[in-house]
Amino acid sequence: MDAKNSRAAAEARAHHNYIQLPRSNMLVGVLMGKSKKDLGKQVQNMKHRIIELEKLARMDPLHRHPDVHEELDKLKKKLAENS
Repeated sequence: MDAKNSRAAAEARAHHNYIQLPRSNMLVGVLMGKSKKDLGKQVQNMKHRIIELEKLARMDPLHRHPDVHEELDKLKKKLAENS
């Protein structure tokens, strides 16, 4: 093989790998759905994260860390939708 053909083959492989989507659990979860057990774990994890964020938010009454307060609001809203 000459250098031109091997370079073209390498570019084709790189391009092919670039186009492929990574396989992730989130993608599979969307296609397959979730069991009741998985949904229960998700709700429990959200509740635990809300408890952690509420502790941090109480220590930050002046909202110097707005990302904590935003995440807390988003999780509370998501939990209300799931309930």
